[in-house]
Amino acid sequence: MFDSVKNRVQAGFTLIEAIIFIVIVSVALVGIVTLFNLTTVGAADPARTKQALAVAESLLEEIELQAFTFCDPNDANATTATSTASCATTVQGLGPTAGESRYAEPRFDNVGDYHGFSMTGIR
Repeated sequence: MFDSVKNRVQAGFTLIEAIIFIVIVSVALVGIVTLFNLTTVGAADPARTKQALAVAESLLEEIELQAFTFCDPNDANATTATSTASCATTVQGLGPTAGESRYAEPRFDNVGDYHGFSMTGIR
């Protein structure tokens, strides 16, 4: 009789052990799911990030394609000037020349025109 009781005790889990296991696993899963939720909410939306990167790359390419001269590109000596003293009429300063804009004619025509440029309203 002692052999059958001894085998039954060692054969499996008790109900209390099973309940404790379920509680521990449930608490761990709640913690993991909460952590995943916090990381996904805090992460930037990949589509918005990709769109912002495309806008930034486009603006950088636009600036890289502009002339980088001492004189305003409309100046007769713009391509040959080796200093600002070589300009025939207009020295290119930092910032846009009067009346120039990125969005309307006359448009930016030199790298220096983009000095201080900011794209506001983009979110």
